Amino acid sequence: EREGGERGRERIMATGLSHLKLHSDSVVCCACSDSEELVCSGSFDWTLMLWRISDGWTKRLRGHSNWVLCCAFQPGGAMLASGSADETIRLWNLEAILADIPEEDTANHSVELKVYGSAVRCCCFSPSGSLLCSGSADKLIRIWEVEKSECVRVLSGHKHYVLAAAFNPTLETSLVSTSSDGTIRVWKVDEGVSVMHLKGRKTLAGRKEITCCAFHPDGETFCTGGEDKVLRIWRVADGECVRELRGHKGIIQGCSFQTGSGRILVSVEGNTVFGSDNALRLWDLESYLAEPIAVLKGHKKRVNACAFNTIGSTIVTVANDNTARLWLLSDPYLNQNPPEKRRVNPSSLPSLPHRAQEGSFSTHTSATESTAG
Repeated sequence: EREGGERGRERIMATGLSHLKLHSDSVVCCACSDSEELVCSGSFDWTLMLWRISDGWTKRLRGHSNWVLCCAFQPGGAMLASGSADETIRLWNLEAILADIPEEDTANHSVELKVYGSAVRCCCFSPSGSLLCSGSADKLIRIWEVEKSECVRVLSGHKHYVLAAAFNPTLETSLVSTSSDGTIRVWKVDEGVSVMHLKGRKTLAGRKEITCCAFHPDGETFCTGGEDKVLRIWRVADGECVRELRGHKGIIQGCSFQTGSGRILVSVEGNTVFGSDNALRLWDLESYLAEPIAVLKGHKKRVNACAFNTIGSTIVTVANDNTARLWLLSDPYLNQNPPEKRRVNPSSLPSLPHRAQEGSFSTHTSATESTAG
């Protein structure tokens, strides 16, 4: 089912390619490699599934002893990281796994990193792949040196669960994180300090949790989304919220910029109660539209995560209906030129009108702290 709108006209922006049921329980995370067309998904069934878009090859990875909550490919495709409610991170050797004949791998090609006393909620690699970040339910962010498989720094500042984190793709030492405490922090990893503290929308019940974040490919802006159903694009240089995107009906669970150009932003939603359409939405950052250019439906329950493939042509989504889905962008939205020659910078576009009655973020802020009303 596809819906799209531009000034009231329906348009097809993406097409559902396939519907894959690879897990026996909710699928909560996904990632795409920058080589081999590999996709990884992680599930409450305690396993990860590696699969290849081109030929349908799959391999199940077993090793965690509780829910798999996050996964990330190392740039260059040599390694896969996964985090779990079993309080561990595993680093999987992809070369060895791909060379193995058995359809399942029982942790033979992985290294376990222990995070004592706390579920690992998110993980991501630095641009060079030499560092791994993990965020946990103990409010802490840990920086791991991949080659030595050891924690080299702990970042503290969040007051509740760390829900998402992303390295700046153009700067090895810059990291953004979001939390259920309703705040966003930008970190200087080499110094172990938070250099920017952005506060989410505040209500009588407290601040709305911020569930996801993603950097634009140019590293100058990043996007966040969460419980208040609004996507916000922030400028790294001064912490200014430069654009707000409204249209979600439920809690935003994930967001991702199109690989290369960064023109298209995809976001997914879902609630455990009524009110959500369990859809993904596409936003064209070259346009001035206040609404998404497409609303794509297919998942039957909450959509938990989304990711673009390495050339920015295909979107992967995973959901509580135990499935993964592939969506192919239509021709006008595919990357036509090399990424370095065609990048859309969201901060260069006029900001959408702020609507105070809907709790928009204040623009009267310092360079290091921003607060929502």
